[in-house]
Amino acid sequence: MFGKLLKSAKEVSATVQTVQQGLQQAGINVDLGNVFPQYHPEAQHNAQVPPEVQNYQQDLANQQRSGQFQHTRDGENISLSSCLGKKKALFVGINYFGQQGELRGCINDVKNISNFVFQYYGFSQQNSVILTDDNQNPKYKPTKANIIEAMKWLVQGATAGDSLFFHYSGHGGSVKDTTGDEHDGFDETIIPIDYQQAGFILDDEMYELLVKGLPQGVRMTTIFDSCHSGTALDLPFTYKVDGEKGEVRMFDNRLEAGKAFAFAGLALFQGNTAGALAKAKEGLSFLMKPQQQQQQQQQQQQQTQQPAQGQAGTSGSLQSQSQTPVRTNADVLQWGGCMDSQTSADAHIGGQATGAMSYAFIKVLSANRNITYSNLLLETRQVLKTGGFTQVPQLSTGNNMNLDVPFIM
Repeated sequence: MFGKLLKSAKEVSATVQTVQQGLQQAGINVDLGNVFPQYHPEAQHNAQVPPEVQNYQQDLANQQRSGQFQHTRDGENISLSSCLGKKKALFVGINYFGQQGELRGCINDVKNISNFVFQYYGFSQQNSVILTDDNQNPKYKPTKANIIEAMKWLVQGATAGDSLFFHYSGHGGSVKDTTGDEHDGFDETIIPIDYQQAGFILDDEMYELLVKGLPQGVRMTTIFDSCHSGTALDLPFTYKVDGEKGEVRMFDNRLEAGKAFAFAGLALFQGNTAGALAKAKEGLSFLMKPQQQQQQQQQQQQQTQQPAQGQAGTSGSLQSQSQTPVRTNADVLQWGGCMDSQTSADAHIGGQATGAMSYAFIKVLSANRNITYSNLLLETRQVLKTGGFTQVPQLSTGNNMNLDVPFIM
């Protein structure tokens, strides 16, 4: 029964509304009616370019001078960056010299990736910060404090049309989630050089630093060449390579939330209150971070202007937050070197120690800098697979992107 009910986002939304009353009886007060706008959860992004690409290119050509352009994707209006404004970059590479788990290729990754984006994508050393543990200047050591300050520098003053880039190569980890915003129960982390004294940097913190405050029309491109990095920024849309069909499929947090709420309703119907609460909590975890971002934006707007006619003010409740589609304000992309459950290889390729993901990313883009997002993900996976690496790279985004257009940055 439920297999048929959950075949489309529209059906999921209808199912969620039917169980909402039961959820409220269980003490979960949330309005889910408008969380799920129309989209295609089974969309496949392959090499065949769909007709809407022409519309995307026309939108870009007509509006790129303003720094951002509006593009309609599956019924949603999305503000994308032209990437023609200011460019800033942050590179972090940690080999952990003399520590347990010492790596070999992370500093090389930073050198290779930075040289590549300097040469081909308009970034410059003058507008970049590079933190590596071979630097003798304490200011540029990849300590937790230095990384956090550099992240703040990266996003400071960003406006529509700007393109920001963050590359991390080092150890990554996962720790038990204590806030309830992770559906798998674990936060992903990056590990500074002084982690034994200062601790890890959680995905929650990175979301706050790199994503939450960015305005519309700003591009943030990130690469995490580290273990457990598939959803290091907890973005709402994740694209994965289907190994059997060689296609890219979208994993949408909104659909997963809908499934969780639907099964919560089924559990209530069967009298399983504990099971219903567990599934409802799982559903909320898929939606929490983007809703928090929208709540902050709404509160900032309220400080300067009255709500528009017919628009409710922000009460801070989940009911008011869920009136807006779940997505980020800025144009955010996160490339992960592997799935959250996997490790990323510290490899030796072509006579040089290197991270497998950083190497594959450069190799694919060097061969074709007009490649689409979907083919970049597919071919990166193929390079890793051909090299004998089991890790599966992922792409996560803040909006429901059209992946069949050329990659820009």
